[in-house]
Amino acid sequence: MEPFVTLFAAQGTKLAWGLVGFMLTLAIFYHRFWCVYFCPVGAITGLLARMSFFKITAQPSCTQCGACSSCCPTRAIQLTLPDERQRKDAVKRVDVNESECILCGKCLKVCPEKCLTLRPFCHDRK
Repeated sequence: MEPFVTLFAAQGTKLAWGLVGFMLTLAIFYHRFWCVYFCPVGAITGLLARMSFFKITAQPSCTQCGACSSCCPTRAIQLTLPDERQRKDAVKRVDVNESECILCGKCLKVCPEKCLTLRPFCHDRK
C-alpha cells in the first residue's frame, strides 16, 4: 500500500485515505516519517547504501561548525557531542549515517573548511 499513489491519484479506499492522513499528520512532527519507518524502497536503498563504494568522511581538520549538518536534506549528518563520562577535553565529532546519506554532495559544497571528502572504498567500521 503506497499512500502517495492514493494522494496524487485521488483514488483509494477509506483505509488508504486514513493511512494518507496518518502519514501526513506524523510528517508534521517527524522528518520523512514514511521514508524512514515504513517505506520498503527506503529500507532496501538504506541497506544498499551501507555497501556503497563511496562514503563521505570528515577530516581531522573539521571545526564542527555544523554547516554540513544543517544543509543535509536527509539529516544524515549529526554532530556527536562527547559523553559526560568522557574526558572534558573531548570534542564533538561529525558522524555521517551511511544508510540515510544519498550522496547528494550538498555538504561538500557548503563546508567552509573543505574538510568533508567523498572517498571511495573506505569501509572502516568503528
